[in-house]
Amino acid sequence: MWGILSWCALAVAAMSQEPIADEGLRGEILAAVFPGAKVSVQEEKVLNDSYWNGPKGAEILYPDVLKTEKVYRVVAPPRDHAEECAAESVITMKHSQTREVRFRVWGWPSRANDSVAVVQYRFLPAQSSAACESIVRAVHVTRREGSLHVTEALDFEMTGHIAVQRAELIELSGDGVPQLIVETDAGGGGVRESRLAVIDLASGKFEKWLNVLSRSRLWNEPDEEFTQVLDVERTRASHGTQFCFTRTLFAEKGTWLHPSRRSDRCYSKSGAVTQ
Repeated sequence: MWGILSWCALAVAAMSQEPIADEGLRGEILAAVFPGAKVSVQEEKVLNDSYWNGPKGAEILYPDVLKTEKVYRVVAPPRDHAEECAAESVITMKHSQTREVRFRVWGWPSRANDSVAVVQYRFLPAQSSAACESIVRAVHVTRREGSLHVTEALDFEMTGHIAVQRAELIELSGDGVPQLIVETDAGGGGVRESRLAVIDLASGKFEKWLNVLSRSRLWNEPDEEFTQVLDVERTRASHGTQFCFTRTLFAEKGTWLHPSRRSDRCYSKSGAVTQ
């Protein structure tokens, strides 16, 4: 049952683009995401899965945006296919029930009873397959009949996943309603990359607008290696009709560039290059 203070905190958060800091409300949301689980805060534990990847002079930073978030221990049996995969040890074939969870949560824009969270977690001490080392989910939580429930969830690539590079609400379309930005990494088979997704929330549910590479590196053959960073002001100036990036190219057609080359690139919602 929600307390009056928690409800008020979420109502205020729904009008802000800042993450929710109220630990009581965060605990309630975490309990909704993992119903029936035993949840505890690992007060002294700090996780930072940031890393550099690439040859000397062309290293690409993959930051861990959740490195400042609290670490939670969440214990319950695996609940779906993704969790079954992430919880299973490839050595013992046994399933762990212990998750190491970090998350960031906001009030859903213009919906006082709703919130949106980006949750990242792995099972311990499971030595899971590279196909499902860690789970990243965007979760839509709402109050219904006096309690919190997950109404929608969106999974991101799990293969070779290590860290979340970006998770925030930013207004990109010029109408005052922010979009959810999630950037997360993956890799395997000689590839290391991250992708940036723009998810609109205005309709009251997840609507995927964009999903493009933001970092790309091929270990065996540097055909094209680059990073690109979302240009919020240029994107906002287009009123959400295109999404613009500042691009840094390290290698092209198998040749390393010295120095690297910078350019601008914009995409439509479908991911097609517009300029």
